[in-house]
Amino acid sequence: MTSASYTPENEAEQVMWDFIVSKTSVTHADIKGAVDVTDYKRTNFVAKLKRLGVLQKCGKLGIHDLFTVHDTEALRKNDTEKRQSAHGGMWASMRVLKNFTPIEVRMAILQRHPDITEKAVTTYCQKLLKAQYLRVVQTAKIGVRPAHYKLINDTGPLPPQVKHKQVIIDGNDGTVVHVEGAQL
Repeated sequence: MTSASYTPENEAEQVMWDFIVSKTSVTHADIKGAVDVTDYKRTNFVAKLKRLGVLQKCGKLGIHDLFTVHDTEALRKNDTEKRQSAHGGMWASMRVLKNFTPIEVRMAILQRHPDITEKAVTTYCQKLLKAQYLRVVQTAKIGVRPAHYKLINDTGPLPPQVKHKQVIIDGNDGTVVHVEGAQL
């Protein structure tokens, strides 16, 4: 994901710039919630970036404008690749079916993704279940029937991504003290 170039002039700008660059797109409210600067500094910084052509409007989130510093064509290409991935195919099928079994999802994507197994679909469903995207409608009975799921959190066309990150957990109190990477 390529982003526009800008050199912040002070610490407040640096903090806001780092936040904006770390996100695909942001609203004024996103910046306000994540960065501790005055409304005046935030508004002026966003206006400055727009004036310089660094920050571009890329859509709307409800009534709020979305902005990005990234190459919008590259973002579109990235989104298309995500939708066409195996997880993207499974997610799209789940969004259409609403209630489904892993077998039904596999059958829906079989032509485009013949290499995806029922086990892979089941594993993805289980991860989405843990993340509260799905609810179990009927439990599986081994050798009799597969689990039946319902999509309860349809967040849009891009599939939830399963990431494998190294996590450090304090053995004394069980709290997560570090997660590999900048964002969860």
